[in-house]
Amino acid sequence: MLKDKKLTTDIHVVCSETDEACLLKPASFLNYAQEIAGDSADMLGFGQNVLGPQGCAWIISRMKADFLEYPQWRDDLKLTSWHRGPDGLFFVRDYCLADQSGKPMVLGTSSWVILDLNERKIVRSDLPNSEDTVCNETVYTDAAEHKDTVCQRLRLPKDVTMEACGEHKVSYSDIDKNGHTNNVQYTVWAMDCLDLEFLLHNHVRTLEINFNKEAMPGDTVLLSKGTADGKIWWVEGTVGGVQSFISKFTF
Repeated sequence: MLKDKKLTTDIHVVCSETDEACLLKPASFLNYAQEIAGDSADMLGFGQNVLGPQGCAWIISRMKADFLEYPQWRDDLKLTSWHRGPDGLFFVRDYCLADQSGKPMVLGTSSWVILDLNERKIVRSDLPNSEDTVCNETVYTDAAEHKDTVCQRLRLPKDVTMEACGEHKVSYSDIDKNGHTNNVQYTVWAMDCLDLEFLLHNHVRTLEINFNKEAMPGDTVLLSKGTADGKIWWVEGTVGGVQSFISKFTF
């Protein structure tokens, strides 16, 4: 349902979207966010149904999600998303996943660009800037707790030493309709780098990720991880010596 430029959809948490404790996996929330972003853009008149014939597509560049409370298997939820308009080169979109009473459980914001799929270059467009489509509200209403209402560029701190934790060859299950690794897969790879026992007893409170270079079919992504205090973990993926993505998990 689209109301006041916001789209709300029903979510039913299924088993495959949860972990051993029957709690929603962070990557599952990113899947929800990806779907509602596309549906909302279509309804507002600047989605894939418009960009596709132009040889272009929306590509997510940065994502942040704050898990206030973890949904559980079989929970019925409401996911709301809205387009906040331009922020420099980016276009900002927010999300709120709430329970049936309206209590927020997960808050998120994301920064998107429009990509020319033939040239693999970012293009500019005024299409998403209409007053009829932009909602200026931010999901982060508590300014004291959340100073940044848009995603920030992630830079690896100098006191964090990274260690190799494997590699991943981009294959069939990673690729989406744009011919590159789907954004959710990077978080799947990153969390698989972290210790299983640690993840079973510690839950991600804030997830941040920057997508800096497309990982294409056949690419080998070298993965590394590091932490300075055990509470914040960084995972980086490189392709050919160039950073493909960097993620930050706060526990």
